[in-house]
Parts: sequence; C-alpha cells; structure tokens
Amino acid sequence: MNPLDDDDLHRYVDGRLGAERARALEAAMATDEALRQTVQALSAQRIELAALERAVLDEPIPAAILAALRDDPPASAGEPAPLRRPPKC
Repeated sequence: MNPLDDDDLHRYVDGRLGAERARALEAAMATDEALRQTVQALSAQRIELAALERAVLDEPIPAAILAALRDDPPASAGEPAPLRRPPKC
C-alpha cells in the first residue's frame, strides 16, 4: 500500500476515503499525535467552511437575478435590464 498523503487526509475528513485506507489512517493516528492533530484541524476547517456555505445558501436570490432567469422585464425602472444571451452567429 502507498504511504498516506494529504489527499487521503482530506478524503478521510470528507468521509470519502476507502475502508482499507481509512483503517490504515486510523491506525497511524493512534500512534502519531501530530497526524491526529492535523486530521482534527482539517475536520474543524471543514465544519467552518460548511457553516459559511450554509450562510450563503440561506441568502435570498436577488429579484433582478430571478427576473433575468425568468426572462421577465425588471420590476421597476430603477433596476437594470436583465442580462440576455448574445445572438448566435
């Protein structure tokens, strides 16, 4: 088996590391404090990034973007016209 690398650590934290590699990583963490701390830091980072993503996903979609997607005219004269796709040449 190839030595564990950073990709393995990220896959482990994301729950995407294969069972055999995950067991190898868990065995290595049992005896390697620095490795265990690295994995804990990556896990904490993943949680923080997920929280940021949730905050963005919870934001409402601006009306101008919704109008552009529906190809509706803008709701008021103060809003810019929706973007249109350029004609095909």
